[in-house]
Amino acid sequence: MGRINVNVLLCEKCNDDSSNICNIFNAIKLNKENRASFTMVTQVNSFNEEYDRLGLFYFMEKFDDTGDGAYIYLGRIFIKRDGEEEIISTGESRLSTQNFPVQEVIPNYLKNVAFLGVGQYEIQVFLYKDGDIPKIDSKATKEQRRLLRNKDNLIAIYDFEAI
Repeated sequence: MGRINVNVLLCEKCNDDSSNICNIFNAIKLNKENRASFTMVTQVNSFNEEYDRLGLFYFMEKFDDTGDGAYIYLGRIFIKRDGEEEIISTGESRLSTQNFPVQEVIPNYLKNVAFLGVGQYEIQVFLYKDGDIPKIDSKATKEQRRLLRNKDNLIAIYDFEAI
C-alpha cells in the first residue's frame, strides 16, 4: 500500500533549501491594513505510490461564529517525479528501503497577504495526482476555486491565529 504524507507549517523565514526553518508560529501579527508576510513550508514524503506529478493547492480559511468561514486562495505548487526514483539535488538517486520514494521540503514566501481581519484561521492543502490535477491558474474564477476545495482531496491542515 502506498502513502503520500503532506505537512505544512508557518514560520517567519527559512533558507531556499529549507534546511534552516526559523520561528515556527501559530499566531501572526497583522499590520493596520490586515496584512502580513510569512513563509509557508510544505513537507512531502511518499513511498510505494506511483505518480508522475502532484499538484498541491493552498487555501486559508477564516472561521466565524457560524462555522461557515470565508477563504482565500494562496496558490499552488507542483512536484514532478521522473520514473521510479526521485533525483536529489546532488544528481544522485535517493536511497530507500521502499519503492518510488519522494521527500521534498518546499518553502513558499508569501508577501503582504491580505487577511479577513483578526481571528482563527486554517491553512488547507488539497492534493491532486497526475491527470486529476485541475488546469487552474491565478486568475481562476470563484467557482473553479470552490471546486478545488473538494474535501476528498484535503491532505493537510494547519490552524493559527491572526492578532
